[in-house]
Amino acid sequence: MYACDRKWWEKHLPAIKRDFRGELYTQFSNTNEKKWAEDNGITAMPGAHADGLGSERIHYGSNSGVQAIGLCWLLTKGQVTHINLLGYDMGQTGGKNHWFGDHPKGMTNGNYSSFICRYDKLAKDLAANGVTVTNYTRTTNLNQFKRASLDDV
Repeated sequence: MYACDRKWWEKHLPAIKRDFRGELYTQFSNTNEKKWAEDNGITAMPGAHADGLGSERIHYGSNSGVQAIGLCWLLTKGQVTHINLLGYDMGQTGGKNHWFGDHPKGMTNGNYSSFICRYDKLAKDLAANGVTVTNYTRTTNLNQFKRASLDDV
């Protein structure tokens, strides 16, 4: 499970630790963020304010969707050949900012129109590295990757 926002982790971590048995990941840009994450059982990966695919750091790309793809690349040491996306709406689907609705007060819901362009360089970098990406999200504004229906697989 990946999330980049410490406020999100602070809100949801108790339920995640109760119900989720997989690995937890986030990014950090300073030693305080890294320490907080590690003290809470979250693996902290180094991050950088950049677009595209990072070779040693998660490139932020202004959103956790870009970062999750970058994390996949880093965790496989560049050996991944196919990435499947699900839940990459990149807009309000059914009038909701997220599948669960809006984040609570004090947390940002994001600006999808500014996020979408961040996938341009990422898509080019992935293709240049031989990675095929398929977006299985039913309703999406993200058009940088091949689309397919879950019904087809």
